Amino acid sequence: MLWVGLPMSVPLGWMLLSQSRRGDPLWFLTSVTHDHFGATDPTVFLTGPGGMSVWLAAVGLFVGIRTVREHPGLRVYGAMLAMSWLFVIWVFATGNLPSQLPERMMYPALLLSAPLIGAAWAQWSPGRQLGVVTMLLLSSAAYLISLPNAVPSAERQLARLVGEAYAGGQLAGDEHVVVSGSYPEMTAVLITSGQSDRVHLEDVGRRCPHRVLECDSPCGPPAWRDAIALVLVSGEAVRRDMAGRGWSRVTRVGTYEVFFRHEGAPPLCPGGGSSGGD
Repeated sequence: MLWVGLPMSVPLGWMLLSQSRRGDPLWFLTSVTHDHFGATDPTVFLTGPGGMSVWLAAVGLFVGIRTVREHPGLRVYGAMLAMSWLFVIWVFATGNLPSQLPERMMYPALLLSAPLIGAAWAQWSPGRQLGVVTMLLLSSAAYLISLPNAVPSAERQLARLVGEAYAGGQLAGDEHVVVSGSYPEMTAVLITSGQSDRVHLEDVGRRCPHRVLECDSPCGPPAWRDAIALVLVSGEAVRRDMAGRGWSRVTRVGTYEVFFRHEGAPPLCPGGGSSGGD
């Protein structure tokens, strides 16, 4: 019973933390149910960190199949591992690769293959074990060293600007930020700013994208629309439009112009026009 309860303490603890911090025990799932990024392109996934996770899981599957053949008592683990791969195939076939850290979908296959690899590992000679460990350490180090910084300097600077605006009081806790630009750069701003509840991406989303700058989405206005106090925009037409609305341009970072809503400036959609919502 102890060995069953010990691994369950991790997900249960995670759920308790989510309940205490967010009021929802499954927040780690529901927070990305209707995210604003859309599904990840499978080719992009396979050429990034996701490709490494698929390769490792495939090795685990191969070793696991051989182990189950030699040890029929491990068939339950083998069946669970096969089901995890059916899940992976379903995700690819339906175009439902998650937008944030899509390699996490490989975690069940990796975890379930661990006991099967362990059973095979115990039968290997010490020399073979040492060789495998050395190969894995060297290949992992080479892969990590070769990875470029995924977030360009301009997007990191914008993320710091947003974080410092909240920390320094230029933005109140109930005020919001909208980022309008090209994908995936504006996604990098949202993720690295650490303000996912208060930073929103313009015109990106699978179900109902936010279009608060256009005021023409049929989905209805989000509750935070009139609380927007900072807009990061890229594109000449959008910059001219923001200046014409009476918002103050404070700086330029890369291709982005930063506009603050000064006191007395009109809302983004005067007259209660429709805008994108969740």
